[in-house]
Amino acid sequence: MKRIYLLLFCLIASATIQAQTPCQLSLDSIYLDQAASNCNHLYFKYKVSGGTASSYNWTYGDGNSCACYKPKNFYTKNGTYQVCGRIQDANGCKDSLCITVNVNCTNPCDLSEIGIYSFDTVSYNCNEYEFVSFVSPNAKRIVWEFGDGDSSNSKYSLHTFQKNGNYKVRLIVQDSISCGDTANLSIDINCDQKAPCDFHINRIDTSSKGNCKTKGFDLSCNKTPIEVKWNYGDGNSETSGKQVQHSYKDTGNYNVCAIATDSFGCSDTLCISIAIKCPKSSGIHFTSIDRSNIYPSPFSSYLNVKLESDATIIVYDQKQSLVYESDFKDGIATLDLSKLSSGLYFISIKTFEVVQFYKIIKE
Repeated sequence: MKRIYLLLFCLIASATIQAQTPCQLSLDSIYLDQAASNCNHLYFKYKVSGGTASSYNWTYGDGNSCACYKPKNFYTKNGTYQVCGRIQDANGCKDSLCITVNVNCTNPCDLSEIGIYSFDTVSYNCNEYEFVSFVSPNAKRIVWEFGDGDSSNSKYSLHTFQKNGNYKVRLIVQDSISCGDTANLSIDINCDQKAPCDFHINRIDTSSKGNCKTKGFDLSCNKTPIEVKWNYGDGNSETSGKQVQHSYKDTGNYNVCAIATDSFGCSDTLCISIAIKCPKSSGIHFTSIDRSNIYPSPFSSYLNVKLESDATIIVYDQKQSLVYESDFKDGIATLDLSKLSSGLYFISIKTFEVVQFYKIIKE
C-alpha cells in the first residue's frame, strides 16, 4: 500500500513541473509599414514576445505566401484580404495572428504587374551593340528607341549606330491596358572615321556553258574588285575573279551569291536565283556524220562542233530554208538547237579550204 502512494506522488509531481513551464512565444501584433507601402504594394511589420522565432510562414489572402523574415506582397486586384502570420521557435512553440487589409487603388496601372526586371548591352565593335531586356510576362508591347531615329520591337535587338556621338536609348514596355514602364541608357559612340564606301555590285550576268548544268557568271561592279567570293548555292564556294564558271551535279533552283571587295576594303554582296533544268534527252540524231568532230551535249539541245580553223556554220531545214548562221573561231563551237521544231535539218560547215555537209534529225 505504501508503494502505491509513492507512485501516485511521483505522477502528481511530474504534472506540476510541466505545468510550470508553458510556451511563452507570442505573436503580439501585425501592422502595415506605412512609410514603405503604397496602395497595393504592402510591407508588413510585427512584434514577437516570450522568445525568439526560428521560422515564419505568411499568407496574404490572395494565394501568395512566404516563409520570410520580412513579409511583403504585391496585390493585383482591389479588395479586402486577410493576412496571417505563423511563427515557431526552436522548442516547437507556435503562435499565429491574422489581420485584415484593404486594397483600394484608384489608378488601374497601380494594379498592373508590368515592369522591367533588368536590361543591359553587349558591344561587338565600336558602333554595334546588342540590347538585352528581361521584362514581366504580361508585356504586350516592347520598344527600344536608340536615340538616332531608329527603333526595334524585340526584347533582344542588334543595332548599328552610323555616326559618332552620345545617344539616349530608352526601353519602353506596356501591357494590354497601356500601363507601362521605362528604362534609360546612355551610349557613347566614338569610332575612327573612315572614308565612306561607294563600291557596289551592279548585277550578275549568267550564261550557259556547253551543257545544261554548267553556268557562267559575270560580275558587274562600279569599280574593279580585287577579290570575289562566290557561293553557288549547292554547298560549293570559291574565291576568284569576277568571271567564273560552275557545273552543278543536279537540276533545281539555286541561290548564287557574290561578295566583292575593292582595294580600300569596301565590300558589297548580291544574290540571284537561278534554275538548272535539263531535258530528258537531246532529241537529236545524226546521219552521215563524223562523231569525232560533231557531237551533241548529253541531255541538252546543244550541238558541239570541233573546228580546226575559223568557219561559218549554216543550218537549213528540209525545204532548204536558212534557219541558223554564225561565224566561229577555231575551237569548240556550240549551237543551241532547242528552238528548232522536229524534222530533218542540214548543216553546212564552211572553212577557207572546204565545205562539209551533215544531216541531223530533231525529234
